[in-house]
Amino acid sequence: MGLSAENSFPSFNLPPSLKSRDCDIAAIGNAKLEMVVQVPNWPEPGGQHDVSMSRPVYSAGGCATNVACLAARFGARTRLIARMGDGIYSRQVQTELERSSVDPVWTVPVSKSEGNLLIITTDPSGDWMVLSYMDPALELRLEDIPPESDFQSTKILHIDGFSLVTPQQKQAIETAVEKAHNSGCLVSIDAAVPVSQAQPEYLAQLFSRCDFVFVNQAEAMAVTRAASIEKAVQALQGLGPQLCCLKMGKEGAWVITPDQTARIPAFPVQVVDTLAAGDSFIAALLTALCRGYTLFEAARWGSAAGALACTGPGSLSKWFSINELLILLNTEQPSEEDRG
Repeated sequence: MGLSAENSFPSFNLPPSLKSRDCDIAAIGNAKLEMVVQVPNWPEPGGQHDVSMSRPVYSAGGCATNVACLAARFGARTRLIARMGDGIYSRQVQTELERSSVDPVWTVPVSKSEGNLLIITTDPSGDWMVLSYMDPALELRLEDIPPESDFQSTKILHIDGFSLVTPQQKQAIETAVEKAHNSGCLVSIDAAVPVSQAQPEYLAQLFSRCDFVFVNQAEAMAVTRAASIEKAVQALQGLGPQLCCLKMGKEGAWVITPDQTARIPAFPVQVVDTLAAGDSFIAALLTALCRGYTLFEAARWGSAAGALACTGPGSLSKWFSINELLILLNTEQPSEEDRG
Protein backbone atom coordinates (compact mmCIF):
# COMPACT_ATOMS: atom_id res chain seq x y z
CA MET A 1 0.00 0.00 0.00
CA GLY A 2 1.39 3.43 -0.92
CA LEU A 3 0.57 6.86 0.40
CA SER A 4 -3.09 7.10 1.32
CA ALA A 5 -5.05 9.92 -0.25
CA GLU A 6 -5.68 12.84 2.09
CA ASN A 7 -9.43 12.65 1.65
CA SER A 8 -9.43 9.02 2.85
CA PHE A 9 -6.94 9.53 5.69
CA PRO A 10 -7.93 9.22 9.37
CA SER A 11 -8.72 12.54 11.00
CA PHE A 12 -7.77 14.03 14.35
CA ASN A 13 -7.52 17.58 15.68
CA LEU A 14 -6.51 18.93 19.06
CA PRO A 15 -9.50 20.23 21.04
CA PRO A 16 -10.00 23.99 20.51
CA SER A 17 -9.82 24.46 24.29
CA LEU A 18 -6.07 23.70 24.18
CA LYS A 19 -5.25 26.35 21.58
CA SER A 20 -4.47 29.14 24.05
CA ARG A 21 -2.19 27.08 26.31
CA ASP A 22 1.40 28.37 26.49
CA CYS A 23 3.33 25.09 26.36
CA ASP A 24 2.83 22.78 23.38
CA ILE A 25 4.66 19.67 24.62
CA ALA A 26 6.04 18.73 28.03
CA ALA A 27 8.23 15.61 27.70
CA ILE A 28 8.86 13.51 30.80
CA GLY A 29 11.68 11.01 31.23
CA ASN A 30 15.46 11.02 31.56
CA ALA A 31 18.24 13.21 30.21
CA LYS A 32 21.31 11.33 29.00
CA LEU A 33 24.57 11.93 27.20
CA GLU A 34 25.27 9.62 24.26
CA MET A 35 28.70 8.50 23.12
CA VAL A 36 28.08 7.11 19.63
CA VAL A 37 30.70 4.99 17.87
CA GLN A 38 30.38 3.45 14.43
CA VAL A 39 31.97 0.04 13.90
CA PRO A 40 32.32 -1.86 10.61
CA ASN A 41 30.94 -5.06 12.15
CA TRP A 42 29.87 -6.38 15.55
CA PRO A 43 32.66 -7.94 17.66
CA GLU A 44 32.59 -11.73 17.87
CA PRO A 45 31.80 -13.10 21.35
CA GLY A 46 34.73 -14.27 23.45
CA GLY A 47 38.45 -13.59 23.07
CA GLN A 48 40.24 -10.26 23.00
CA HIS A 49 39.12 -8.79 19.68
CA ASP A 50 40.36 -5.41 18.54
CA VAL A 51 37.67 -3.74 16.42
CA SER A 52 38.44 -0.42 14.76
CA MET A 53 35.88 2.38 15.00
CA SER A 54 35.31 5.89 13.80
CA ARG A 55 35.82 8.88 16.09
CA PRO A 56 33.08 8.93 18.76
CA VAL A 57 30.27 11.48 18.44
CA TYR A 58 28.87 12.97 21.64
CA SER A 59 25.22 13.98 21.64
CA ALA A 60 22.49 14.78 24.13
CA GLY A 61 19.92 12.01 24.23
CA GLY A 62 17.24 10.13 26.07
CA CYS A 63 13.86 9.88 24.37
CA ALA A 64 12.17 12.64 26.40
CA THR A 65 15.13 14.97 25.83
CA ASN A 66 15.08 14.18 22.12
CA VAL A 67 11.37 14.95 21.73
CA ALA A 68 11.62 18.18 23.74
CA CYS A 69 14.66 19.44 21.78
CA LEU A 70 13.46 18.36 18.34
CA ALA A 71 9.97 19.77 18.79
CA ALA A 72 11.49 23.06 19.99
CA ARG A 73 13.68 23.16 16.88
CA PHE A 74 10.52 22.76 14.80
CA GLY A 75 9.01 25.78 16.51
CA ALA A 76 7.03 24.18 19.36
CA ARG A 77 7.13 25.55 22.89
CA THR A 78 8.47 22.68 24.98
CA ARG A 79 9.47 21.74 28.51
CA LEU A 80 11.37 18.77 29.93
CA ILE A 81 10.44 17.05 33.19
CA ALA A 82 13.66 15.31 34.25
CA ARG A 83 16.32 15.32 36.93
CA MET A 84 19.58 16.88 35.78
CA GLY A 85 22.99 16.41 37.39
CA ASP A 86 25.77 18.99 37.52
CA GLY A 87 28.64 16.84 36.24
CA ILE A 88 30.31 16.42 32.86
CA TYR A 89 27.57 14.29 31.28
CA SER A 90 24.70 16.50 32.38
CA ARG A 91 26.44 19.76 31.44
CA GLN A 92 26.61 18.72 27.80
CA VAL A 93 22.93 17.80 27.82
CA GLN A 94 22.08 21.12 29.49
CA THR A 95 23.94 22.95 26.72
CA GLU A 96 21.80 21.21 24.10
CA LEU A 97 18.57 22.01 25.94
CA GLU A 98 19.55 25.69 25.99
CA ARG A 99 20.63 25.63 22.34
CA SER A 100 17.28 24.12 21.33
CA SER A 101 15.33 26.65 23.46
CA VAL A 102 13.67 24.11 25.75
CA ASP A 103 12.04 25.84 28.73
CA PRO A 104 13.97 24.64 31.85
CA VAL A 105 11.23 25.48 34.36
CA TRP A 106 10.38 21.81 35.10
CA THR A 107 13.95 20.45 35.02
CA VAL A 108 15.06 19.43 38.52
CA PRO A 109 18.73 20.17 39.38
CA VAL A 110 20.62 17.50 41.34
CA SER A 111 24.05 18.32 42.78
CA LYS A 112 27.02 15.93 42.87
CA SER A 113 25.80 13.78 39.97
CA GLU A 114 27.87 13.36 36.81
CA GLY A 115 24.71 12.49 34.88
CA ASN A 116 23.51 9.56 32.79
CA LEU A 117 25.53 8.02 29.97
CA LEU A 118 24.71 5.86 26.97
CA ILE A 119 27.49 4.17 24.97
CA ILE A 120 25.97 3.34 21.60
CA THR A 121 27.59 1.28 18.86
CA THR A 122 26.15 1.50 15.35
CA ASP A 123 26.98 -0.50 12.22
CA PRO A 124 26.88 0.46 8.52
CA SER A 125 23.28 -0.79 8.17
CA GLY A 126 22.14 1.75 10.79
CA ASP A 127 21.48 -0.87 13.47
CA TRP A 128 22.60 -0.06 17.01
CA MET A 129 23.25 -1.50 20.48
CA VAL A 130 23.34 0.40 23.78
CA LEU A 131 25.28 0.17 27.04
CA SER A 132 23.38 2.28 29.56
CA TYR A 133 24.45 3.89 32.83
CA MET A 134 21.64 5.48 34.88
CA ASP A 135 22.57 7.34 38.06
CA PRO A 136 19.97 6.30 40.70
CA ALA A 137 20.01 9.88 42.03
CA LEU A 138 18.56 11.03 38.69
CA GLU A 139 15.52 8.74 38.72
CA LEU A 140 12.27 10.71 38.64
CA ARG A 141 10.45 11.03 41.96
CA LEU A 142 6.93 11.96 42.97
CA GLU A 143 8.07 15.37 44.18
CA ASP A 144 9.50 16.15 40.73
CA ILE A 145 6.06 16.18 39.11
CA PRO A 146 4.67 19.72 38.74
CA PRO A 147 1.42 20.65 40.49
CA GLU A 148 -1.81 19.84 38.70
CA SER A 149 -2.47 23.56 38.14
CA ASP A 150 0.79 23.85 36.13
CA PHE A 151 -0.43 21.29 33.59
CA GLN A 152 -3.28 23.67 32.75
CA SER A 153 -0.78 25.62 30.64
CA THR A 154 0.24 22.52 28.62
CA LYS A 155 -1.36 20.94 25.55
CA ILE A 156 0.41 17.55 25.51
CA LEU A 157 2.33 15.54 28.12
CA HIS A 158 4.65 13.09 26.32
CA ILE A 159 6.02 10.05 28.19
CA ASP A 160 9.33 8.36 27.45
CA GLY A 161 8.60 4.63 27.84
CA PHE A 162 12.12 3.93 29.10
CA SER A 163 11.26 5.86 32.26
CA LEU A 164 8.83 3.05 33.21
CA VAL A 165 11.61 0.54 33.88
CA THR A 166 11.93 1.20 37.64
CA PRO A 167 9.09 1.23 40.22
CA GLN A 168 10.01 4.71 41.52
CA GLN A 169 9.86 6.30 38.08
CA LYS A 170 6.72 4.36 37.16
CA GLN A 171 4.95 5.84 40.18
CA ALA A 172 6.07 9.35 39.20
CA ILE A 173 4.88 8.84 35.60
CA GLU A 174 1.46 7.57 36.71
CA THR A 175 1.08 10.62 38.95
CA ALA A 176 1.95 12.87 36.02
CA VAL A 177 -0.66 11.14 33.84
CA GLU A 178 -3.34 11.66 36.47
CA LYS A 179 -2.48 15.34 36.94
CA ALA A 180 -2.35 15.92 33.19
CA HIS A 181 -5.75 14.36 32.60
CA ASN A 182 -7.29 16.26 35.51
CA SER A 183 -6.08 19.51 33.94
CA GLY A 184 -7.43 18.69 30.47
CA CYS A 185 -3.95 18.02 29.05
CA LEU A 186 -3.63 15.28 26.41
CA VAL A 187 -1.23 12.41 27.17
CA SER A 188 1.15 10.82 24.67
CA ILE A 189 3.43 7.81 25.22
CA ASP A 190 6.26 6.24 23.28
CA ALA A 191 6.76 2.59 24.25
CA ALA A 192 10.14 1.00 24.98
CA VAL A 193 11.20 -2.50 23.96
CA PRO A 194 12.40 -3.57 27.46
CA VAL A 195 9.11 -2.50 29.07
CA SER A 196 6.96 -4.04 26.32
CA GLN A 197 8.75 -7.37 26.76
CA ALA A 198 8.82 -7.42 30.57
CA GLN A 199 5.44 -5.79 31.31
CA PRO A 200 3.17 -6.10 28.24
CA GLU A 201 -0.07 -6.21 30.26
CA TYR A 202 0.89 -3.12 32.25
CA LEU A 203 1.85 -1.23 29.10
CA ALA A 204 -1.42 -2.16 27.38
CA GLN A 205 -3.32 -0.86 30.41
CA LEU A 206 -1.33 2.39 30.37
CA PHE A 207 -1.94 2.76 26.62
CA SER A 208 -5.67 2.71 27.31
CA ARG A 209 -5.23 5.79 29.54
CA CYS A 210 -3.34 7.76 26.89
CA ASP A 211 -4.58 9.87 23.99
CA PHE A 212 -1.59 9.18 21.70
CA VAL A 213 0.41 5.95 21.51
CA PHE A 214 3.62 5.44 19.52
CA VAL A 215 5.13 1.97 19.10
CA ASN A 216 7.61 0.21 16.85
CA GLN A 217 7.01 -3.24 15.39
CA ALA A 218 8.64 -5.19 18.24
CA GLU A 219 6.73 -3.23 20.89
CA ALA A 220 3.41 -3.59 19.08
CA MET A 221 3.80 -7.35 18.72
CA ALA A 222 4.81 -7.75 22.39
CA VAL A 223 1.98 -5.65 23.83
CA THR A 224 -0.81 -6.95 21.59
CA ARG A 225 0.52 -10.55 21.36
CA ALA A 226 -0.60 -10.45 17.75
CA ALA A 227 0.64 -12.95 15.19
CA SER A 228 0.96 -10.40 12.38
CA ILE A 229 1.30 -6.67 11.82
CA GLU A 230 -2.27 -6.51 10.52
CA LYS A 231 -3.56 -8.16 13.72
CA ALA A 232 -1.42 -5.81 15.82
CA VAL A 233 -2.94 -2.81 14.03
CA GLN A 234 -6.43 -4.13 14.78
CA ALA A 235 -5.52 -4.69 18.43
CA LEU A 236 -4.05 -1.19 18.79
CA GLN A 237 -7.21 0.20 17.24
CA GLY A 238 -9.25 -1.32 20.04
CA LEU A 239 -7.09 -0.23 22.98
CA GLY A 240 -8.78 3.15 23.41
CA PRO A 241 -6.31 5.92 22.41
CA GLN A 242 -7.52 8.57 19.98
CA LEU A 243 -4.42 8.03 17.85
CA CYS A 244 -1.84 5.25 17.54
CA CYS A 245 1.21 5.30 15.29
CA LEU A 246 3.04 2.09 14.48
CA LYS A 247 6.54 3.07 13.34
CA MET A 248 7.96 0.67 10.74
CA GLY A 249 11.30 2.28 9.88
CA LYS A 250 12.04 2.28 6.15
CA GLU A 251 8.60 0.75 5.56
CA GLY A 252 6.91 3.91 6.84
CA ALA A 253 4.23 4.00 9.53
CA TRP A 254 0.67 2.95 10.25
CA VAL A 255 -1.58 5.77 11.44
CA ILE A 256 -4.46 4.34 13.48
CA THR A 257 -7.62 5.90 14.90
CA PRO A 258 -10.55 4.00 16.49
CA ASP A 259 -12.44 3.93 13.19
CA GLN A 260 -9.80 4.11 10.47
CA THR A 261 -6.22 3.17 9.52
CA ALA A 262 -3.80 4.34 6.83
CA ARG A 263 -0.16 4.11 5.84
CA ILE A 264 2.46 6.83 5.43
CA PRO A 265 5.55 5.66 3.52
CA ALA A 266 9.07 6.68 4.50
CA PHE A 267 11.15 9.22 2.61
CA PRO A 268 14.23 7.48 1.15
CA VAL A 269 17.52 8.89 2.48
CA GLN A 270 21.13 7.79 2.90
CA VAL A 271 21.18 6.28 6.41
CA VAL A 272 24.07 7.00 8.79
CA ASP A 273 22.26 5.58 11.82
CA THR A 274 18.64 5.34 12.96
CA LEU A 275 19.10 6.87 16.41
CA ALA A 276 16.20 9.18 17.36
CA ALA A 277 14.36 8.56 14.08
CA GLY A 278 11.29 7.54 16.07
CA ASP A 279 11.65 10.50 18.44
CA SER A 280 11.92 12.84 15.45
CA PHE A 281 8.76 11.33 13.98
CA ILE A 282 6.90 11.94 17.25
CA ALA A 283 8.25 15.47 17.79
CA ALA A 284 7.32 16.58 14.28
CA LEU A 285 3.87 14.96 14.27
CA LEU A 286 2.91 16.43 17.65
CA THR A 287 4.28 19.85 16.69
CA ALA A 288 2.23 19.87 13.49
CA LEU A 289 -0.93 18.91 15.40
CA CYS A 290 -0.26 21.74 17.87
CA ARG A 291 -0.04 24.10 14.88
CA GLY A 292 -3.49 23.01 13.76
CA TYR A 293 -2.41 20.88 10.80
CA THR A 294 -4.48 17.91 9.69
CA LEU A 295 -3.42 14.41 10.78
CA PHE A 296 -2.41 13.70 7.16
CA GLU A 297 -0.10 16.71 7.14
CA ALA A 298 1.21 15.91 10.63
CA ALA A 299 2.01 12.31 9.67
CA ARG A 300 3.99 13.54 6.66
CA TRP A 301 5.88 15.91 8.95
CA GLY A 302 6.70 12.91 11.13
CA SER A 303 7.85 10.82 8.19
CA ALA A 304 10.10 13.59 6.87
CA ALA A 305 11.64 14.30 10.28
CA GLY A 306 12.27 10.61 10.93
CA ALA A 307 14.10 10.36 7.60
CA LEU A 308 16.24 13.45 8.25
CA ALA A 309 17.26 12.09 11.65
CA CYS A 310 18.81 9.08 9.90
CA THR A 311 21.20 11.26 7.85
CA GLY A 312 23.53 12.06 10.78
CA PRO A 313 25.05 10.29 13.78
CA GLY A 314 23.55 10.35 17.26
CA SER A 315 20.22 11.63 18.48
CA LEU A 316 20.62 15.40 18.46
CA SER A 317 24.04 16.11 16.92
CA LYS A 318 22.44 16.17 13.44
CA TRP A 319 20.79 19.60 13.46
CA PHE A 320 18.29 19.89 10.64
CA SER A 321 16.11 22.93 10.31
CA ILE A 322 12.41 23.36 9.76
CA ASN A 323 13.33 24.57 6.26
CA GLU A 324 15.05 21.25 5.47
CA LEU A 325 11.95 19.43 6.71
CA LEU A 326 9.71 21.54 4.46
CA ILE A 327 11.98 20.97 1.45
CA LEU A 328 11.77 17.21 1.95
CA LEU A 329 8.00 17.47 2.38
CA ASN A 330 7.79 19.08 -1.05
CA THR A 331 9.39 16.04 -2.67
CA GLU A 332 7.09 13.26 -3.76
CA GLN A 333 6.90 10.33 -1.38
CA PRO A 334 7.28 7.09 -3.34
CA SER A 335 4.66 4.39 -3.27
CA GLU A 336 5.67 1.00 -1.91
CA GLU A 337 5.69 -0.31 -5.46
CA ASP A 338 8.14 2.44 -6.51
CA ARG A 339 10.39 1.68 -3.56
CA GLY A 340 10.39 -2.03 -4.35
